[in-house]
Amino acid sequence: GLGDCLYAVRGSHATADVRVSGGDGCVTVFLTNYAMPRHKIGPESVRVRLVGAPPPVSALLSRIDEDHANPRRAWQDMGEPDYLSPRQVEALHAASTLSPQPHPLRVTEGRIEFDLVMPAQSVAAVKIGLVRL
Repeated sequence: GLGDCLYAVRGSHATADVRVSGGDGCVTVFLTNYAMPRHKIGPESVRVRLVGAPPPVSALLSRIDEDHANPRRAWQDMGEPDYLSPRQVEALHAASTLSPQPHPLRVTEGRIEFDLVMPAQSVAAVKIGLVRL
């Protein structure tokens, strides 16, 4: 679902990274905040500005982090069982599912902007539906 075009991104950071892809009436902004073991990392505030895009019609945020799509945490909350019951398997499946949520955008003359706080060791994707011109 990332499309077939990869767009250039300006800016860099030691742990936060952004990639932008598009196709079929949408743009997906893929963000990570990741560091190798024993390297310093913390939450990062990221501002994304898309220039020259058609007007947006929707924006959905999907996350994988400590609080979102985290079956390991659900398994730990179960007491880390060695063997799972069918109900526990269903609960882990539900805990691993992405739950896209609407995300606010700021739109100004030919620009789409949004901010996102990325927890340490996290992944997020903002899928922006665009007006077809």
